[in-house]
Amino acid sequence: MISMLKENSIATLVESIPFDSQHEINTGVEAYSVYENKGIKRCQPRTG
Repeated sequence: MISMLKENSIATLVESIPFDSQHEINTGVEAYSVYENKGIKRCQPRTG
């Protein structure tokens, strides 16, 4: 599930995560990144 950030919520990019772009489970994914907001870290894929 991909969730949108609310307008008043600011997340900080922590790191980009390497992944296998050739694996079928990653079809359409451009990048994976870890974001942090109020001490909670979340992994979020970026799709095109």
